[in-house]
Amino acid sequence: MTGVSDWELVARAQSGDLQAFAELVSRYQTPVIHFCRRMVGSLQDAEDLAQDSFVRVYRYLPRLRPEAKFSTVVFGMARNLTLNYLRDSAAAGE
Repeated sequence: MTGVSDWELVARAQSGDLQAFAELVSRYQTPVIHFCRRMVGSLQDAEDLAQDSFVRVYRYLPRLRPEAKFSTVVFGMARNLTLNYLRDSAAAGE
């Protein structure tokens, strides 16, 4: 799906096209993992957080609107989940 914009893929995914959502994950998976890893230091935790981020994007698909770049939405969700993870880890004394 080269040449198709992120928001066009979101619109297709909102209509039930799982391949469109898979393309979004493919486009952003590596950068999101790297982003999370810089925050938590662990590749395994970063991969888990990235996966949780995409699950959250999928759950919120019906509410997503092209008011910002799609990457802003994805990285915003990843940031929030990672900050929550760091806060919870600190509270647990890890």
